[in-house]
Amino acid sequence: EAEAENKYNLLTQNIVEVETVEKAETIEEFDSRKWKTLAIIGLGACFLVNFILPSMRFRYILPFIPIILIIYLTAADMMLTQRRKIIRYVLPVIPWILLALPQLEVLAIMPETNTGEIVDIIARDADSKKDLVVISWQIIAPAINYYLPRDIESVSFPDLRRSDFNHWPEMQDRVKDSKRLEALFEKMKQTVDEGGRIWLIERARDLTVHKDPEKRLKEDIAFEETFTLRMDQIHSWLKENAEQRGEIRMAPGRDFPIFLTTFVKSNSGIKPELRPQPAP
Repeated sequence: EAEAENKYNLLTQNIVEVETVEKAETIEEFDSRKWKTLAIIGLGACFLVNFILPSMRFRYILPFIPIILIIYLTAADMMLTQRRKIIRYVLPVIPWILLALPQLEVLAIMPETNTGEIVDIIARDADSKKDLVVISWQIIAPAINYYLPRDIESVSFPDLRRSDFNHWPEMQDRVKDSKRLEALFEKMKQTVDEGGRIWLIERARDLTVHKDPEKRLKEDIAFEETFTLRMDQIHSWLKENAEQRGEIRMAPGRDFPIFLTTFVKSNSGIKPELRPQPAP
């Protein structure tokens, strides 16, 4: 026991007390509130742009802006932790400003469509008592009718009424409905027979005459092709049953250009009936 006690005493004599000192934390705790605040301000700015400019161009990216801004800015903040605060706050924002300014310039100088110019022409030259505005592309109808004076009659296809909004469910089925097309033909015929003009508004495209569009419409085709076939049919019918007045006017735009064509009653009228002549 004495020997064991001596060994213990020798070991304890070599023990040195060590004082541990905690090193002060020099890394600033990450605070995402400022970036979340900036994201909210950016989102609010996008909403304000939509109200100030005659466009809703940002509607395609608006739902994703907050989360993208938060991810981008917080990641940039963490990567720039060792930098001065002014650099950490300003540097991540510069790329967004460079990306946004050209888009805002386009929004300011080039409208989504030239609907306003088209409507100004119709409002200036149309006879509200006799003329008819036909919008063969339903998608553009609400934008046209929003600016078109209420005393000018307007119908769109396939809804066959003045459309202030688009009823999307089953729209393709309504476009394919041949009875609706016949009803539109009858309405246009009545207008030109009474001396009125048809102001046809349609999507700008290569005009095509189709041999058998009804057969194609019975197939499973895309929504866009369905509308294009009907627009071509309506334009072709007017070319055959009325007379085009002036040139086709095109209104360019960022998203889609549109055509405006005026038709009046043909001077040739009804073609004489062909009867077989007796052989000499």
